[in-house]
Amino acid sequence: MGKRLLYPLLCVLHDAMGIQTASGIVPDRILQGVRCTGRAPASIIGSHSRLPTASVAVPVLNRLFRPVLIAACVAVLAGCAAQPLSSKLQAGPERVELSGVPFFAQNAYQSAPASMAALLTQQGDDVTPGMVEKELQLPQKEASLREGLAATARQHGLIVYPLGNRLDDLLEQVAAGNPVLVHLREGFGWMPSWRYALLVGYDRTNEQVLLRLGHKRRAVMSFSEFKADWTETGNWAVLVQAPNQLPASVERARWLKAADELAAAGQVNAAKMARLQMP
Repeated sequence: MGKRLLYPLLCVLHDAMGIQTASGIVPDRILQGVRCTGRAPASIIGSHSRLPTASVAVPVLNRLFRPVLIAACVAVLAGCAAQPLSSKLQAGPERVELSGVPFFAQNAYQSAPASMAALLTQQGDDVTPGMVEKELQLPQKEASLREGLAATARQHGLIVYPLGNRLDDLLEQVAAGNPVLVHLREGFGWMPSWRYALLVGYDRTNEQVLLRLGHKRRAVMSFSEFKADWTETGNWAVLVQAPNQLPASVERARWLKAADELAAAGQVNAAKMARLQMP
């Protein structure tokens, strides 16, 4: 996280907690002892920045909302601490982009249909987000959208394979050529939005992921930002695979369970093909 964002967060947290020091200095090595009073130093946020300073924003906060503000600041700052990737991923390609994954711009209620339509198109189905939206019965059944996405994929004869809750789990699949359907929170405040997107690439050196998100074919997001937004949805991520296409590092029990769910959806032949992939 850059200093442009880190400075106001630390200052708001400093003043919201009522921390008092003789100098009024934020105890953080990153800022090297800059003060939270008055305007932030131009060397940190730029001489023409319009970012609000803590001395203006904090006094108007009611004590009732301070715990919420503090929790939000701590959550964001915690995401700044980068965690090392697994040795397996570090030994893999430094950059990956699945440029062949289709893209449909997402309109209202269409983040899920657009993402699923892209996955179905990649598997050879001729669909549009509008067609998938009707299958999902949106917006009426938005509350059960995850289940609806899985049911739609299975009706098209595809396996829905859930992934683990680590970023490594997702990037390993992307490195193997498998786009990942993810659920993310967007924005902060009292009314965040929630979107589905496709993870289609990453850059280990710059610690960034590449997404099919909203109206952007190549939305770039930092590892820390992605993990923070992904965590807010319970780390939900799945693969939508052809029944003869095994994921990377496939877990036998998880794959066979996904095959059983495919059979229960009436896709008996596809489920049989999926089971045959397991020795």
